[in-house]
Amino acid sequence: IRQEALIKPTYGWMNVHFSILPRWRGATPIQQAILHGDSASGISYFKLDEGMDTGPVYSRSVIELTGEESTLQLLGLMSRIAAEEILHVVGKIESGAIPENQETTGITLAPKISKEIGLLSGKNSVVELKRKIRALGDNPGCFLKYQSTTLKILALADYKFTGEIKPGFLQSTKSALVFHAKDGVVAIERLKPEGKKEMSGADFGRGARLDDGVMCEY
Repeated sequence: IRQEALIKPTYGWMNVHFSILPRWRGATPIQQAILHGDSASGISYFKLDEGMDTGPVYSRSVIELTGEESTLQLLGLMSRIAAEEILHVVGKIESGAIPENQETTGITLAPKISKEIGLLSGKNSVVELKRKIRALGDNPGCFLKYQSTTLKILALADYKFTGEIKPGFLQSTKSALVFHAKDGVVAIERLKPEGKKEMSGADFGRGARLDDGVMCEY
């Protein structure tokens, strides 16, 4: 927003941003917090300036994270908190509250997320795969690719595996469809093949005859 527009309102413009600024300035703060395993996130109520999420902050609400939240869950929680808090912040502004400049350390950026980032890869650790599902599973989605097949992955679970780990390998066992990360193996609980209905990973593995396994794209 240009400076001439920013100065027209009596109190300027206020924005509600779902991170503890200056961490995760940009379009995808919730997703980035989950992807990077942050122990806390929150909401910043700040005055807009010409930069991207760089303006001084009136108030912050801190939210501790358990490491199990999805983007949709956090978005819903933060939206409810912000709706309750916004009138208090507006009241502070009307009473003459002066916003505090953001710190110059701890700045990180949260750029837009492309579909390609949702690729689950043998380069990922088990923890990284789970974070991707929680952060990106709803939008833009997480997926595996092998040969000419794309599988949308909806849910993962822990899996005890005693054999050789082959990063990027997808195989069907007696009880599950499993994927090999770089440091372990996870079970694919739910998935959706292209043009088909959602199903369990185990059912897909049996139908696709993946007993011998297949290497997925990195």
